[in-house]
Amino acid sequence: MLMQFPVPYRDELLSSILARFIQRQGINADKQALELLFGSRNIVPSSLFQGHIQKLLANVGHIWKATPEQIIEKYTLLNVYKPFMGNSRYVAQKNELISSDKNHSLISIGVNASKLTWPLSFQYCPVCVKQDLTALGETYWRRYFQLPGMSCCPMHLCQLVDSDITFHASQRHAFVPADNRHYETSSKFGIVASDSHQTILSEQIYQLFNKGYSNHSTYQWSHYYQNLARSLNLMTGKQVDHEQISALVRGAWGDCWLHRNGLSLEIDNNWLLAIFRKHRRPFTYLHHLVVMIALLGDSISIEAECSKVSSLPNEPSRRNHYSNSEYDERKGEYRSIWLKLVNQFKTLKEIRATKEGARVYSWLYRFDRKWQKMHMLTRLSQERVDNRVDWVKRDRELVRLLLNVEKIAYSELTLPRKSRAWFVKQVAATNVIPDNLNKLPLCECFLSRYPESVEEYQLRRLLAIVVNKLNNGQAIPKRYELERSAGLSKERIRKPAAEVLRVDIPRIARKARLTRGYKINSNSRYSASS
Repeated sequence: MLMQFPVPYRDELLSSILARFIQRQGINADKQALELLFGSRNIVPSSLFQGHIQKLLANVGHIWKATPEQIIEKYTLLNVYKPFMGNSRYVAQKNELISSDKNHSLISIGVNASKLTWPLSFQYCPVCVKQDLTALGETYWRRYFQLPGMSCCPMHLCQLVDSDITFHASQRHAFVPADNRHYETSSKFGIVASDSHQTILSEQIYQLFNKGYSNHSTYQWSHYYQNLARSLNLMTGKQVDHEQISALVRGAWGDCWLHRNGLSLEIDNNWLLAIFRKHRRPFTYLHHLVVMIALLGDSISIEAECSKVSSLPNEPSRRNHYSNSEYDERKGEYRSIWLKLVNQFKTLKEIRATKEGARVYSWLYRFDRKWQKMHMLTRLSQERVDNRVDWVKRDRELVRLLLNVEKIAYSELTLPRKSRAWFVKQVAATNVIPDNLNKLPLCECFLSRYPESVEEYQLRRLLAIVVNKLNNGQAIPKRYELERSAGLSKERIRKPAAEVLRVDIPRIARKARLTRGYKINSNSRYSASS
């Protein structure tokens, strides 16, 4: 049982707290430190999103009197994402950090797939470091300094400096403390940030960490940006003026800064266009703050804007249900008129173009919608003949290319799985063949015959290893080594590969020992050994 644990500092990263503990205890073995803290040697540390908090508290909870929720709120980066994601997603992310056996937060939060440019190494403020060393005798990694877009200290307004400690340590299981030997406090001490927008951005990011904001749904944010564009007269009629908004954002931040931080607006369908449309996914704090600062100016307050979002409805209102006291008496009349109109006209547009049709349609839509849906006009499917492409000729051309690929790849043992998608990709027809197989009978026949199944692929991987060993005069590895080299496991291996490993591989190994090894020509289409 642990008897000592460091007192966490304000806004310290959880990984920094654990690194200081390991440093104070003088533990040099990374795995030993993991077992001491988490009760397991299989934990993989994460500099930014350290998980397994429940396991950690099981070992240090008697000293560190904190709940998992308090640790997440005070010592992780999750709070900066909280106002911009729905409650269900936030709870899922929080539970993953607390109790999940495997920490996939970098993937599930979207860090790995994000276009935002994250710092490569830990960042620090020289003034903060000097104050820490004077008051505390040591320093630590502050969580808000390690985020994209954070370029200056919100307290001292000086530029942040990159340390020589990367987020991805060379030792996979190591926690790296903020050792003052890694700092350059003399040469880059206290350089004041000149860009007012960047200082405002840093201050607002800091506010996100230190205010208790609630979750907001994508529906609320969609309406917020519609209201924002309307209030600032950034509309063309009833449509958002995306060109004017793009000009304002570019004018405020500059294309260089936007590109450097992964917020480029060069492509047509960019993130700025999407943020003023219906939100189909949550955007990060940086996307939101960049837009708000550009449109609202330096007086922006993220607290005030989040209050506006909180006042908006959380989900779309349900469709109004109308009632009519004369419904039972008049429904027969309207239904009979509607059936006559359905028999008389060919399309709904023609019905509604008449005064009588529009009146009856409107009444049924309001008071008898369910019956109206059951008696709507059936849409006439007009077959459109497309003569722009000679599909017979295209089919022959593509199948020749596919056959040529198959001929070249037949004897190559080290290729990835030759699936249908792989063959289609080799002939650069990923946008043609899958969507038009009904017009390409020869290609369809090829793709039903030649693609490699999972069983065949597993056998080929084993064969490639065996052939390579025999041709180089080396002994065939043991079964577990073969499985590992071929990327097979007990869960994934199929029956044919398991039988070959059990029966055929030992037989080939015995024959190789008796004949003192023999060569196999893997490039021949029909080899004698086969």
